[in-house]
Amino acid sequence: MNNHKQRGVTFITLVFIFVIFAFFLLTGLKLFPGYNEFFSVKSAMNGLAEEENIGKMTRKQMWGSLYKRFDINSVTTPTYDDLYVEYNKETKMREISIFYEVRVPMFGNVDAVMVFDAPIEVPAD
Repeated sequence: MNNHKQRGVTFITLVFIFVIFAFFLLTGLKLFPGYNEFFSVKSAMNGLAEEENIGKMTRKQMWGSLYKRFDINSVTTPTYDDLYVEYNKETKMREISIFYEVRVPMFGNVDAVMVFDAPIEVPAD
């Protein structure tokens, strides 16, 4: 008796694996620009924290400084309305953050919404 068992992956399984791989690759490629931009925003916020007299700056002056950094790094999503400045009485620090969202069309009428927050704390003068 000749008992042969088949081994290996069938064509349908290969196609299924390829479709799953392609789905995750496409999703990653579509989401990457939003995350890359957020890393630039975070870097700009860290640069803002190192500026002199940050504790005395107005919100408009902070935005001007951030906007220069954004222009260099081609950051376009955050706006002036996304910049929040608050004073924490307990820690006597200024809490500065940029809170914004990015909507990316994925497939058909399905979108991915990414919410980003880049907070820093600086001494208040």
